[in-house]
Amino acid sequence: MIEERILSGDYLPGSALQPERSLAAELGVSRNIVREALKALGERGLVTAEQGRGTYVTPNSSGAGSGAMSAAVLRRGATPRELIEGRIALEVSIAELAAERRDDDLVEALRAMNHSVVSSAPIGVRAAADLELHRLIAQACGNVVLLTMFESIERFAFDMMLRSHADPSVADHHDSSHHDIVEAIAAGDGPAAAAAMRKHLLVAEQWYGPDLDRPLRELASTAFRAPAPTSRA
Repeated sequence: MIEERILSGDYLPGSALQPERSLAAELGVSRNIVREALKALGERGLVTAEQGRGTYVTPNSSGAGSGAMSAAVLRRGATPRELIEGRIALEVSIAELAAERRDDDLVEALRAMNHSVVSSAPIGVRAAADLELHRLIAQACGNVVLLTMFESIERFAFDMMLRSHADPSVADHHDSSHHDIVEAIAAGDGPAAAAAMRKHLLVAEQWYGPDLDRPLRELASTAFRAPAPTSRA
C-alpha cells in the first residue's frame, strides 16, 4: 500500500503524494480508508500533511528499521504467523528484562500509554499508541541490541496492530492483555511479564483466520477494512 511504496523508494523523501481521490482510485479503496492510512503514517512520522498544499513524504522516512531487513522480509513473503513467532522470541525476553529493570517513571509512562491505546478512537491513532507502548517496553529492557532488533521489525508490527484494532474480536483481547503486561512490569515480576507478553502476541494467531498466512505485504492493504469477527483457529 502507501507505506510499502514509501519504504521501497517509489515515493522519494520530500516528494508529494497524490491527492486522496487519486490514491483511492488507484488502490481501489474508499477515500475514508486512504485518509485513515495517511493519518496513521503521519503518526509514525512517515508523512507530513501541510494545510492547503498536500501530503509529503518526510525526509527520514527510509531510516533505520525499514531498510535491508524490511525489504528482505517482504521479498521472501513473510506472513503474520512468522512475524508472531519472531516477536515471541524477541519481545517475551524484552518484557522480562523490562520488569527486572523498571523504575517509577517507566511504570507511569507505560500506564499513560496504555490508557491512550484504550481511549483512542481512530484505528490509526490506537495502533500508533500500541506501537509506542511496545517501543517503551523495548527501551526499558536496557539492552540496545534487543531494542535495535525490535526497531527493525516495528513497521510490520504496526501493520499487524492496524489489522488487530480494526477487528473487535482481537482488539478486546489486546486491551486486557496490555493491562496484564504493564501491571506485571510495574510489579517487577519478570516471569509474569514474559507470560503476559507471550499470551498477548498469540491472540492474533487465535483470531486472524485466513489473514494469518497471507503475505505481510497484503496485510497492509486490508488493515483499514474492519473484518467480521473470526472464529478461533
